[in-house]
Amino acid sequence: MCITLPVHHFASLSGQRRIRAAGSCFFEFFIDGVLQEDITNNNQSGVVGKGVIPSGSHVVGVHSSCSSDTSRFGFIVEISAGLLVTDGIWKCSGTYTSGWYIASFDVSAWLSAVIVSPNNGKIFQLVAGISAQSNWIWAAGSNVYEVYCRTSVSK
Repeated sequence: MCITLPVHHFASLSGQRRIRAAGSCFFEFFIDGVLQEDITNNNQSGVVGKGVIPSGSHVVGVHSSCSSDTSRFGFIVEISAGLLVTDGIWKCSGTYTSGWYIASFDVSAWLSAVIVSPNNGKIFQLVAGISAQSNWIWAAGSNVYEVYCRTSVSK
């Protein structure tokens, strides 16, 4: 079943776009189902992963997990100076489902991401190189220590 969901619309997605991402805990970054090892933070809070999103990409996704003793949960992403940011359009789940990161996966049962904090340094550290338009996000619910979040991108 194919369901139309909100997408981030770019003026143009031709060529490669720069990605910057950071997390309060471990995170992995996926583009169209492919793990982007250069963007993963190797479980180091505050490390900014950097990479590119190729032309023609459809879905970007983040898997993030924190231990129960972590005081704040969240991650933040920006592509090409604000063309795509982490916001309430992202869909998140606290439950792993096979294929969650591929374009054809149905996220209609997933909730919108919870905006935990803007990138202003008040709750989470200010991430240099990521604009204030981007927000720290997480999945809804208490005791959610692992999340799977994604958003669709269009040309």
